[in-house]
Amino acid sequence: MMKTINKKYYIFNSLTLSTFLLIAISGCTYIDTTYKKITSSQPHNEKIYPAPQHGTDIPFFTQLLDKMGLSNSKRKIFSPKTWASSIEANKSFNQNLQFAIQQFNLTNFTISEFYLKKTLVQEPDNPIAIKLLPWAYFYQKRYDKALKAFDRTKVHYNKNPEPFIGRGWCYFAIKNYKSAIEQFEHAEKLRGDIHQIIKGKGFIYLKTQRNFLAQKEFSKIYSPVQIDTILTQWDNWHKNDANKLIDILPDHPEAHSLFTLQVEHPRYSSVLLGLPKNNDSAINKAWNSFNKGFYKKSLEEFEEITNTFGIALPLTLSGKTISPYFKDIDSGSPDVQNGLAWSYLKNKKIKTASNIFTAILNKWPNFIGALKGIKEIEKIKRNQALHADQYLNLNKLRIAEIKYKKLQSNYPDWIYLHTQLGRLNLEREDYL
Repeated sequence: MMKTINKKYYIFNSLTLSTFLLIAISGCTYIDTTYKKITSSQPHNEKIYPAPQHGTDIPFFTQLLDKMGLSNSKRKIFSPKTWASSIEANKSFNQNLQFAIQQFNLTNFTISEFYLKKTLVQEPDNPIAIKLLPWAYFYQKRYDKALKAFDRTKVHYNKNPEPFIGRGWCYFAIKNYKSAIEQFEHAEKLRGDIHQIIKGKGFIYLKTQRNFLAQKEFSKIYSPVQIDTILTQWDNWHKNDANKLIDILPDHPEAHSLFTLQVEHPRYSSVLLGLPKNNDSAINKAWNSFNKGFYKKSLEEFEEITNTFGIALPLTLSGKTISPYFKDIDSGSPDVQNGLAWSYLKNKKIKTASNIFTAILNKWPNFIGALKGIKEIEKIKRNQALHADQYLNLNKLRIAEIKYKKLQSNYPDWIYLHTQLGRLNLEREDYL
């Protein structure tokens, strides 16, 4: 069957980049020649590009450029002169935007704000900067400025529900509950993130003492046990002050807030607002399996999601070398990696889970889902070291050493083991 497909319609990973570099450097003149050379060998891990319609002899890359949305009038950007000047002109702009995104992920929102503004000075209609700037204000709790920035996003993308969700939470924070409800309802009409919409409306009803309506809303996204947990927590928060305003955002990852509710452990989807969201229904399905306690099923589903993205999941991961898989899959948000890591953890694959959590924290160092994952793993490992610790305390050094070194084969970079073995050698007066 493979032989019947014209080789021109194979695009495979190792060759796509070199072909497009030729486009950038030399224009379209040499494409056909280059592609004939490329396709003279059997491709590996190829992906089949859709074949042209019958009865047409349009060259391969002409169709490809069409698919990319580059009409004849726009293809002049592929001329060498235009590319050279374009790259030079946009170099600092791209660096500013990338740095702004990086700082946003690191929760350095003030720095991110500055470089997003710098980006918008150079390109006022840049969609990424326009969408991200209000969230940079939001996470600084500068809600008035966030509202104004969300207005700008709304003008450019009036069918996008996310700005209305952001505005809803901003109005909640400044106690304008009527406007908050209106924003969440508008987001609902635009088919926005139903979890955030229902959650927002539910807490507005709680805050305005309409508990029946709050429970009715919450029942759409939470189980009865989760609703009871929320109501109990709400009462505890307001035990001494009925008018106390509960923070939407945590001051630190362990702080109580509406965005870090215990019932939303370990996904914590609210703190991912502002990051690019993958709307694939398979992700919610996998998380639903996890939340129901079907951990083997959730692991299979999260692994299937990674395969859908065309990136193989490594069976073992070095703590020092993180696979490109973790950098590529759903790289704008830790949601998939977090679900995958927790599924591994619940299936007692501690080492793999730990490496994924570490990879998440390299990019999003304050993401509570991964922080709690690392904390949970530390607790499990300390329990595994309990017997060795007891033997060390009883001065049975040889038995303790055997048990520590057995653990060390599983967790070679675990600092606690190095500390305990140091104590052991100190007892022996072994300084070599």
